[in-house]
Amino acid sequence: MIRLASWIVFSLAVTALIAWVISLPGTMTVAVGGFVAQPRLGAAVLLVVALVVVIIFVRSIIRRILSAPRAMGRRGRERRRERGIAALSEAVIALHAGEPGHARDLAREARQHLPTNAAAQWLEARAHLALGDMSAAREQYRALIGNDRTALAALSWTKRIARPSDVLTVGQ
Repeated sequence: MIRLASWIVFSLAVTALIAWVISLPGTMTVAVGGFVAQPRLGAAVLLVVALVVVIIFVRSIIRRILSAPRAMGRRGRERRRERGIAALSEAVIALHAGEPGHARDLAREARQHLPTNAAAQWLEARAHLALGDMSAAREQYRALIGNDRTALAALSWTKRIARPSDVLTVGQ
């Protein structure tokens, strides 16, 4: 009820303002390309305000059209990131549920969507380890040890691999 009353009061105030502006005495001369017009001052003010509103509206439409490719690219990157995070979390669940093959596939998918995410690489190495694929696990752990951010986590799991010395020789 208060909103309705506020809206009515606001619209009455705007209408009174418009009526006052239109009733202003005087004229304005506008000459454009041989065409001369002499509208009343109030009408000229309203026309100028309407012209400004139209210019702002057209500018916003043009700006939205020009920024569409950037917005679409950003949305594509966000969607790719969301898919990678979903695959990563499903891989964690699959690994803990005892499905290492499915976890490895999901971790590979997560690495495709999130190439710089070390957690996906570490999860893939854990899945290889759970599957018993020691050579693939060693390669993954070597890559993890080579990264300063993941070296500690990778080294803590190397004791589960049959030959940790193979993993620790990064230079090969």
